[in-house]
Amino acid sequence: MKLSLIGFGKMGRTIKNLAEKYNHKVISIVDPYSKEATHREISNESIQDSDVCIEFSTPESVISNIEAIARLKKDLVVGTTGWHNELNRVKELVEQTGIKLIYASNFAIGVNLFFMIVRYCARLVNQLNSYDVSIFEVHHSQKKDIPSGTAITLGDIIRDEMKQKDEIVTNLTGKIDPNQIHITGIRCGNIFGEHSVILDSNVDTILLSHRAKNREIFAEGVFFALDRLNKVKGMISFQDLLRDTLLKV
Repeated sequence: MKLSLIGFGKMGRTIKNLAEKYNHKVISIVDPYSKEATHREISNESIQDSDVCIEFSTPESVISNIEAIARLKKDLVVGTTGWHNELNRVKELVEQTGIKLIYASNFAIGVNLFFMIVRYCARLVNQLNSYDVSIFEVHHSQKKDIPSGTAITLGDIIRDEMKQKDEIVTNLTGKIDPNQIHITGIRCGNIFGEHSVILDSNVDTILLSHRAKNREIFAEGVFFALDRLNKVKGMISFQDLLRDTLLKV
């Protein structure tokens, strides 16, 4: 496929460097700040020859980028975090314009398997009422959002499955309430990404963890999604796409 990259940060560069390995070609780069960009803004000229736009920009610009690309009737893969409270609005836009859109808070295949494992475990311990739960994440010092979108997704999964947990807190300054899930994050150096879910009872601790070794893990999921885009109708999360694919094998 011919790709337009929307945003040219670390992930954009990784996708560009690996595209040919996965039989794709980057034909344009849209970024208002990068010296390597071919265009400064989304327009018919900047993305007209592409099959798909890959959006890894910022939480502040992602919605306006999605709107501009949808109006130009281009399919989308969106990896930017911090906008999922607008899912219904974006879904309506996708339906109105007839495009396809795959989105994720994290495109690493292993992380999405981790989501499934955490959901199953939370569903089990929900029957016991003896485990408390918290989430801990570590990323590189240049990451702009804290906590990570992946950590928030883990919190949402646990809140869905454990009836005693109905609130996520990220800025705790005192005693935590029993109904709350505490998510804490650290930013340090060049760490690609580590996420842990801690389940603690009076007699034991269960620690579920995922650690990314390099940025290619995220690009691999993007190319996995691209290769299955022709089977997608409308808007779908990468986790649902992966689950549907694996369960049909």
